[in-house]
Amino acid sequence: MSQQHSPQEVAKRYLLGALSDAERDQLEQNYFSDNAEFAEIEIAEDELIDAYVRGKLSAEDRRRFEKLASSSTRLDERVAFARVLSQKTASSSARTVVPLPQRNRWRELLFGQPARLAFGLGILLVLLGGLLIAGAWLQIRQQSQSIAAREAALEERRQQVERQAAESKMNNEQWQNQLRSQEAQLHERERVAQEDTGAGQSPIGLVASLILRPGTTRGEGGSSQVTLRGNTSRLRFNIDLADSGSRRYRATLLTAESKVISKPRILTPRRSRSGDFLILELPAHGLAPGDYYVRVEGLGAAGESGSINDYQFRIKRAP
Repeated sequence: MSQQHSPQEVAKRYLLGALSDAERDQLEQNYFSDNAEFAEIEIAEDELIDAYVRGKLSAEDRRRFEKLASSSTRLDERVAFARVLSQKTASSSARTVVPLPQRNRWRELLFGQPARLAFGLGILLVLLGGLLIAGAWLQIRQQSQSIAAREAALEERRQQVERQAAESKMNNEQWQNQLRSQEAQLHERERVAQEDTGAGQSPIGLVASLILRPGTTRGEGGSSQVTLRGNTSRLRFNIDLADSGSRRYRATLLTAESKVISKPRILTPRRSRSGDFLILELPAHGLAPGDYYVRVEGLGAAGESGSINDYQFRIKRAP
């Protein structure tokens, strides 16, 4: 903006609504942070009012200014004040002095001229006093507007900080609730798995458990990986169902290269407070470290394959 127009010209275009959105946003940003920008706006407003009252605006600028004044009571009051002041100044300058009939040359010289000078000086003093009062009033009004604008900006900033604090608190509570829900879900799955294994059976070796969820990806440090130790004999998958519309499902373990590792298992979904899931248990021996995925296919009433979802995970071996 500053490369094409002077600061006062830019301020006038801003008041008349002739700036682009980008120029207006930049000027408004500087308006609250730079006292010089604030002063330029006030000066431009005074010049626009004076030019409007004196009829020196173009037709387009006059139309814009009248639209602006109709929506601002403060600006309309200033225009009315300037118009009255301009009319009084114009009438004072246009007033002509009608010479009185010369009755007595000596009396006119001794008494006439001083009286006229005193009267003129009185009028001049009245006008100067009015201008001083108007200037002081305008200065006080400008300072009040500046203080009000800064107070409004501070209040808006305070409200923004309060909103951000409330949102942060809400997000923390949501994360805590989610963690508690996941812990409860894991305990529920472990309880169901223990019931399936049987209370009277003695486990042979360790059983490694892994929860698989739709959309999980393989990666170091992620939840979709399991570490097998030397005495791990079984690998149990708790599979969250992305599509729980089938009564039976077919689950198959494959490598990342789509090589089938286990025979397909027909599973029946189980229910918990967190939703439907499948339990798939496979022998852990022979599973080398690497990337795998479990393919889950929903089966129809006649055994036809329906929806298909892949659950990816990674196996690591403990040293």
